[in-house]
Amino acid sequence: MAVRCNSAETAEVISISLDRNKYPIAFENRVKSLMDSGLDRADAEKAASEPIGLEILYDPDCGLFGLETEAVDSITEFFNPYTGESIEVED
Repeated sequence: MAVRCNSAETAEVISISLDRNKYPIAFENRVKSLMDSGLDRADAEKAASEPIGLEILYDPDCGLFGLETEAVDSITEFFNPYTGESIEVED
């Protein structure tokens, strides 16, 4: 069964925060990503500490996963991390 992103009105979103002490690898990767987009390190660290919205999706055969809401708003094609199948985004 194909997984679909919900429309903006029906998206199921949770908010997470990357604590630099609890999740140092993910935090540093987020900082590097933000620096690659043009922020200096201080601003990137500040932004990486801000909450991140994740749209929660569930593949009935494989399990739960999330997509950053910012990415869902700006990227047109997504793939299920378990199966590699394309994920449709509802309008």
